[in-house]
Amino acid sequence: MTYLLIGLALCTIIGPAFLLLPSNRQKAQMGLRAKARTEGLQVELARIDDPDPEPGKYISLTGKPLDPILKCVAYRIPRKRRMDWRKRPIVNWEVVRRRGAKDDFLPVDWQWRETAPETPSLRLRTVIAAGLPKLPPDVVAIEEKKYQVSAFWQEWGDETDLAAVVQFLKTVIAEPLFEPEEDDETDRE
Repeated sequence: MTYLLIGLALCTIIGPAFLLLPSNRQKAQMGLRAKARTEGLQVELARIDDPDPEPGKYISLTGKPLDPILKCVAYRIPRKRRMDWRKRPIVNWEVVRRRGAKDDFLPVDWQWRETAPETPSLRLRTVIAAGLPKLPPDVVAIEEKKYQVSAFWQEWGDETDLAAVVQFLKTVIAEPLFEPEEDDETDRE
């Protein structure tokens, strides 16, 4: 009987410690995040407004409506700033995934949500539109704020999906944010 009590006490003490160990999914997510950091991306947990909230998803157990906040992971990469970046207008843009959204310039289920008076260059918008279909289906938004391009991803995929996100972000930051001006041409000569 004494051994049985000692065994139960040990299980009671050690059992909760096993609950703290990461699951296989959490280990895979940690691996994706570590790989993204080696590619030069910043990774952080984020909470954003759900761009496509499902009816009934954001209701508490008591029936009270909740704010449609989506928990995801932001994969960010900074854009190199031009020498005259302080003289340029601020360009903040956001592209969100919404079922049934139609935009003349973007693929189906994607929609622009611009947050500043200035819009990105036509070349940049074309690159964004061409790259969106290659992203994993659980990427819910892409944005640029304060010269950082972010992909908000729920991480249901694997390393192939991570490679698509990294490639998309690197392609976007390689494109100019503004339309080329005449004085830009003279600066290069």
